[in-house]
Amino acid sequence: MKKPAVLLAVLSFIILSGFTPQTGIKPCYLSLKKAGDLKAGTADRLLADADKTRMLVTEAGEVPITVTEGYRIIYNNKKKAPFVNLIVELSKPENYEQDKKNVLANLSYLNAQTTGMETTGKLLELDYNGYKAYGLSRAGISEGETLGTFVIFPGDNMIIYIYFNNIEPAKGHFKNAAEYQGYRNDFIGQYTAHLAKCK
Repeated sequence: MKKPAVLLAVLSFIILSGFTPQTGIKPCYLSLKKAGDLKAGTADRLLADADKTRMLVTEAGEVPITVTEGYRIIYNNKKKAPFVNLIVELSKPENYEQDKKNVLANLSYLNAQTTGMETTGKLLELDYNGYKAYGLSRAGISEGETLGTFVIFPGDNMIIYIYFNNIEPAKGHFKNAAEYQGYRNDFIGQYTAHLAKCK
């Protein structure tokens, strides 16, 4: 290949690379390795060939949200029982605002349809480190596999889901609802502190 052709190829590569959109989930959302006594497992990528639209149930019927990429991390307690299921998903930029509304509508519907919840009529709102977590949570720990479900909208077209699992007494680290709520709030506080520092 002659020198002008080589130069042209290199310039073309640089130009095209410069206009390549920066996509994907930023490492900060996945890099919290420990929160108190909870330790993170590996960040497992959700199936790349999965449907890019997921339907959620709301009071008005089913609504879609978009998912272009996602990861899941499990945080285990000292007895290696999974307490936190963290899912980080990336929405399509043009759908992000509507996706946020649809996720909140879904949580509000689930909260209204489930008995024994910590709040009725509205979602819980927890503020930590400049981030707001919206969610629903059970008032007790005697039933239900999932005690709480929260979402955070940190920007960057991201939706962060935090599921708090109920744990059998032999492997658990909380004995009542108040202790569960303390560990729940502590995790949200530490995760958002990590985001604030990392970003």
